[in-house]
Amino acid sequence: TMEKRVEPFFHSIPILYCLSSGVFLLVNRSFNSNGQICWIAHHPVGCKWNPSLECTRGVNASKYRMVFQGTPIIVLFLIISATMAYLISAVRRTQRRTAHRRLSRPSTSKVQEQPIKQ
Repeated sequence: TMEKRVEPFFHSIPILYCLSSGVFLLVNRSFNSNGQICWIAHHPVGCKWNPSLECTRGVNASKYRMVFQGTPIIVLFLIISATMAYLISAVRRTQRRTAHRRLSRPSTSKVQEQPIKQ
């Protein structure tokens, strides 16, 4: 059934992604303060744009941010778009089938006219 086979797989995808990306970023010393929160950033703050500051940690932070933040957003957008397109297609197919059956089936409820008694 879906609950026993498919659902655990779907739960494992985000768990494994978060754990593996978190360990990778931790090993590469890319978790730093970006001035507001701890995230994938260069250290010290502003070293990427200020030539007088040397980046001591998070040297590839911009690239890692695109990979670990941008890629999932793009992939999820594509999955949602494909799912919606499939859903719209399925609804249209169902509507066409029901309209075809409605037109091809003879009417089963015939109203008999009875004379009005006065």
